[in-house]
This record gives sequence, C-alpha cells and structure tokens, in this order.
Amino acid sequence: MRFAEFATSAVVAAALFAGSQAHAAPVVVGTYYDETISAGCNGQLNCSAFLTQTPANKMVMVKKLHCKVQTTQPIYVGGLFISTDGSSNAIQRWLPLPLPENAYTGPVPNTEFKAYFDMTTEWLIGQGRFPFVRISTESSSNTVVICTLIGTLVDPP
Repeated sequence: MRFAEFATSAVVAAALFAGSQAHAAPVVVGTYYDETISAGCNGQLNCSAFLTQTPANKMVMVKKLHCKVQTTQPIYVGGLFISTDGSSNAIQRWLPLPLPENAYTGPVPNTEFKAYFDMTTEWLIGQGRFPFVRISTESSSNTVVICTLIGTLVDPP
C-alpha cells in the first residue's frame, strides 16, 4: 500500500469516530494560557472542536490560533466561536479563520483536502465561556481538526 493511500485511509478512519473530541487540560503558568484540541467528524457539513471552559474568575485574551484541518470535501469556511453552555449554539461573536485556498492532497482526485493556518489576533473571551473551532465543508465530509490556542489570562473589569 502506498503511503498516500494509507494517509487517506487514516483520515477516514480517524473521522469515523463521529463527534470524538480529545484534548489535554489547558496549560496555565502565571498569566500564560494554552490548550490543544482535536475532533473528528464523519459525514457532516460542520465539525466543531471544543476547548475547555474558560476560568470563572479570568478572561482569556486569544493571541494565536494554529490549526491543521483535513477533510474529504473542500473547506467552505472556518471560525473561532463562543458558547455559553458548551454546545455548538454560538453567541453572536465569532472570529473568521484565515483559511488558505483548498489544497487537494489525496491520491484520488478530490478525495482529501488539507489546510494549515496560523492566526495572530487579540480577541477577548469572557469568563466561564466555551470557545470552539468550527470548520464547514462544501458538502458532507469526514473531517479532522487539530488546533492549539495560545493566550493570556486577564482580570475582568
């Protein structure tokens, strides 16, 4: 089996765990804050990867977001969203992600797409909120999202 075929099979296999989420607890040292998350979604238009709830006594100033996205359909749009209850029901604040042009990488035409992006920003998330990254594809897709958010903890006003 060629490596490219294996890689495509690995993407599909990983995405078969529909809605699966994985992440470690956030790293907090002084005011430094970071967290890495991943999610796999099978046959869905939207794939959301949820970060841990922000601290109840601190706000998080997002400084950087680094992500790798792998799908079986072209990527339509992506964003960093905020939820008040840990669901995918976002409040009206969201930050569009600078997704690059869709890059076909599969061994068979139009079967695997990858995108890498790094975003630098200063976007404040309130205390006790649930940030999440949502990637939407042009049609139902098997999608894997891996992201690291880096920021600082800020005292609320």
